[in-house]
Amino acid sequence: MDYTTLLGIFGFALLANIIIQIIYKKFTDQDLIKKINKQVKELQKASKNTKDLKKLNNIQSEIMNLSMKKMKQTTKPMMVSMLTFIVLFPVMKNYFMGFILVQLPWTLPVIGNDVGWFLTYIIFSTVLNPLIKKIVGTEL
Repeated sequence: MDYTTLLGIFGFALLANIIIQIIYKKFTDQDLIKKINKQVKELQKASKNTKDLKKLNNIQSEIMNLSMKKMKQTTKPMMVSMLTFIVLFPVMKNYFMGFILVQLPWTLPVIGNDVGWFLTYIIFSTVLNPLIKKIVGTEL
């Protein structure tokens, strides 16, 4: 196993996640998102405790409205972060093409029978993303 390449993929995953969380922090109203998340949680609790169908529909409608507000907040940073991926992924492909972390004894649809650079990146990003969100203080 080539640990230098593995460390390089980890570095790219770390860098990409940091950039994306900073983009989300700068382009969203974090206070509004926290407020929306809190309201949605309270409404979900209220919906579990209610038996009245009309009241339940009103609660679900309010949750939907809040979700739309939140989606409006996250759309712009999502577009900007897509640019990050459009730039980073061809660079990563050039550096790490041919890297195989693990050879699987079976073939998976789409992925194949090995864990290459892309799946390794996804694994690292999945682990790093919650940690970086906590450090940067991003609420989504």
